[in-house]
Amino acid sequence: MEYHKYPVKLLEDIQGLFRNFRKLVDDTDDLTFKQSEPFIFYIEGAKPGWFFEISKPRLDSNNKFNISYSCRPASAIDPNNFTSSGVIEYCYNAFNNWRDLTQRYQKIAITREEDFINQYEKEFYEDLKILDEDADTAPFKLPQQLLLYSYYEYAEKMLEQEIQKGEPVQELKAEATFLKNNIQNCTKNKALKGFSRFLAKAQQAGIKYLNPLWLDGKKEAVKRGINYVFDHVPDALTYIHTHITAFIT
Repeated sequence: MEYHKYPVKLLEDIQGLFRNFRKLVDDTDDLTFKQSEPFIFYIEGAKPGWFFEISKPRLDSNNKFNISYSCRPASAIDPNNFTSSGVIEYCYNAFNNWRDLTQRYQKIAITREEDFINQYEKEFYEDLKILDEDADTAPFKLPQQLLLYSYYEYAEKMLEQEIQKGEPVQELKAEATFLKNNIQNCTKNKALKGFSRFLAKAQQAGIKYLNPLWLDGKKEAVKRGINYVFDHVPDALTYIHTHITAFIT
C-alpha cells in the first residue's frame, strides 16, 4: 500500500478507527472481521446478509475527513440495507449502534426450541472454554485451526447427505461452512463459542447429528486437541486424520 500518497492525519485516524473496531469485534460473539484492502473494513454478522462495511476515506470541502459505511440490518425498525457517510466519529457511533442491534437480535428466543439451543450452547461452552492468558486476544495456532477445520469439513459432508430433511439441517450445514471459513479470523474463545453454538444447534436438530462430533468421549478429544495435543504430538495432521476417521467409521 502506497501510504505516502495519503495525508498522514487521515492514515492515523483510520488506523485508530480500525484498531478500535477490531477490538470491539473480538469482544463480541458472532461477529467476524474481514479486511480485503487497507481502507475497506468488512464485518460479518451471525445471520446471513448481516454486515457492516466502511470504505472510501476522503477529505471533504470543509477539510474534514469523511468515510462511507453500509450495514444490514439498518435499525431496530428496519432490517434492510442502509448506506451513509460522515466524519470518522459518526461512523464509529454507527458501528456501535449496529453492533448493539445484532446483539439484541441474538437474545431473541420466541420458541421453546430456541430456548433449548441457548441452554445447550451455554453447557457446551462451559466445557470447552479455556483460560489461556491470550484466549480472548489471540487466534489458535495453525495446527489447532486445522483440527477445528476438519470437524466442520466432516460435518458438512455428513449433513449434505441429509440435506433433504429440511431447513434445520440446511441451516446447520450453512453454519458449519461459515465457521470453517472464519476460524482464522477468531480469537481462541470466540472460535470455541462458535463451535459451542454449532454443537447446540446439532443437538437440537437431532442427536444423530451431534453424536459423531461430541458423544462417546469425543469432547475430550476436542479439549485435549486444542489445549494439549498439539504441544506434544509431533505429527498433528496424523492425529487429526486418526480422530476424524474414527468419527466417520
